[in-house]
Amino acid sequence: MNLLTPRESLGVFYLDIIDKNNGNLYNEISILDFSNIRDILRGDKMSNMGNQLISNVFKALAHPTRIQIVRLLRTGEMCVCDILPNLDSEQSNTSQHLTVLKNQGIVDNRRDGARVLYSIRNKEVYEMIDLAEAIILRQIEETKSSFSK
Repeated sequence: MNLLTPRESLGVFYLDIIDKNNGNLYNEISILDFSNIRDILRGDKMSNMGNQLISNVFKALAHPTRIQIVRLLRTGEMCVCDILPNLDSEQSNTSQHLTVLKNQGIVDNRRDGARVLYSIRNKEVYEMIDLAEAIILRQIEETKSSFSK
């Protein structure tokens, strides 16, 4: 199942979940009390739900094209026409990747005439990529040092 979009209705917070196997849409989670959302995400309460939400963010980033899109958007807002020349991807495929990132709340978009401009919604995504790069660099250094022993 993939997280599609959070929405609020009458004080109840829903996370719409779609099952990729059969296309069914579920309102999997409803939270009346926002004060416990950090506990849920950190695994203190209903840890499976928190783990699912966190894994959905990682799944949305788990494609080289989507990582490249996030890196491109680090410089600021861009339309698909500006993103596309920097990717080894077709326009329809790029749009699908942008949709995955948007549905997970990683990017936002807005219309500017006929163009749709994309931007990063949560700057913390850059920290995630930077941390992954640091892990990779550390692993390379550890491997190099183990060969020199």
